[in-house]
Amino acid sequence: MSQYGTFYVVTAKHGVRPNRLKKFLLTEWFTALQSTSGCLDVELWESQRSRGRYLVCELWENKETY
Repeated sequence: MSQYGTFYVVTAKHGVRPNRLKKFLLTEWFTALQSTSGCLDVELWESQRSRGRYLVCELWENKETY
């Protein structure tokens, strides 16, 4: 089977400081994903145009493990 990648945008809600969201994604969300069986990689890309907007890229062994 081939690897499976998924991408999604996470945006800070009004009143949420972007740095707090980024810290949560890196310390809580990514830690949980990376410890999940089948997860090969997780990346965070920060928007240069929209403060508080992040692109999350996940790579999984296959679609079934996602």
